Amino acid sequence: MKRICLLLYLALSISLLIGCIPIEPFAEDSVKLLSVDGVFGMLLINGIPLGYDANVQPGDLIRIDFNSGRDQYGNKTGLSSSRYTIEMVTAKCDLKPKFDTVFTTSDDNVIVWFPGYTAPLEAISGLPVPFYPLEGYPWNSCRDTGIPDMASQQATITATARANWIEVEFVLTEQDGTYTLDLPGHSATSENTIAIRIIESGSYTVTHSGGKVHEFYVPEDWFWITGSWIIEVGPTGTCG
Repeated sequence: MKRICLLLYLALSISLLIGCIPIEPFAEDSVKLLSVDGVFGMLLINGIPLGYDANVQPGDLIRIDFNSGRDQYGNKTGLSSSRYTIEMVTAKCDLKPKFDTVFTTSDDNVIVWFPGYTAPLEAISGLPVPFYPLEGYPWNSCRDTGIPDMASQQATITATARANWIEVEFVLTEQDGTYTLDLPGHSATSENTIAIRIIESGSYTVTHSGGKVHEFYVPEDWFWITGSWIIEVGPTGTCG
């Protein structure tokens, strides 16, 4: 009986002692995003930063420039990095149920917008007809204006851009031996962290010299950024 009590006492003492010793968390494989500089700065509206002269009129030919740059005060404009390219832009006036039509240009990061205008499609080409002639689009001087009567309002511009590449780091459980990223041109390394620039999302694998295969997944949303801006639009029938 005394022996049983002694064993129970020892077991309780050991469990209390273990409870006081900090236990290191179990190391796990992980993937980190290293290139996190993707943001939008202020837009250029016909060459002027939004905020200095933001009021536009219905039907104006507005060039919205998302290219990386700086304004006269040194503030960043457009995309923070040239590795991003605009993929989609929408324009929505508050007092109009339909979205306005935006037109692409030869520069992927510059679009044309006619505030308040939703374009009809040209029957032959299927392309939208601009409010004023634009290179690459059909033109019909007899078309209806397509701009309804509206009071002063705000319009919301929303843009999404995708990076041409991102840099990630694969962090592996540390062990003796070497690691090889299973992509052409990558040699073995004894480091348990591997940084790499990639152009596509998806699965990536690293093989340890002991035979264990480490799998990683890079999500598509790491490549994308979104920005949204409010622009004041004057009433219909008022010249800018």
